[in-house]
Amino acid sequence: MLDINELKKHYNGISTFKCGGINPKDPVDKWWQFKRYKLHDYKKEDNIGIHTGCEVYKDKYNCVLDVDIDVEKNPFVLKIILDVCKDTIIVKTRGKHNGLHIYYNLDMPTASGLFEIADIGFIELKCIDTNGRNSAILLPPSIVGDKKYNVIHPEESNYIDFNKVKNTTINGIDKILLNIKKRIDENKK
Repeated sequence: MLDINELKKHYNGISTFKCGGINPKDPVDKWWQFKRYKLHDYKKEDNIGIHTGCEVYKDKYNCVLDVDIDVEKNPFVLKIILDVCKDTIIVKTRGKHNGLHIYYNLDMPTASGLFEIADIGFIELKCIDTNGRNSAILLPPSIVGDKKYNVIHPEESNYIDFNKVKNTTINGIDKILLNIKKRIDENKK
């Protein structure tokens, strides 16, 4: 359940949109990529999504590593990611993957990408899609099924503190992804 005061405190100035309906991850408006919602547009039962690839601070563009690996079935993946990405915000996701969202701010707009990880899943770099539009993900405290997205690192929270998202470069993201992949591959042997 969304708390409007918490939305204003944590997501003010962040480009968000409403999600929900039949599929709790789907935007409610077919023009979601072009429409900018105000925080007072939300109701407490709405899910909330974020446009990735947007400028969130001067010359800082948000990107999310969408880890589509079930970290409950593969707890070593969670341990590796908590070690490699210990300096930024990590969110536990819900739905079929039981994965993670890892938040970074890049120094330039960047294209989205997909990185296969061994035989257990993949990590999607969510930024700007190939059609030139923003990609999208759900923000905490959105709910899928009966489970709520929540921040698990650096401390547990129902909302993201975007001031704690690490700034990096596209080369930095590449190194992070290669480090995660290498450590998971080594652990699978």
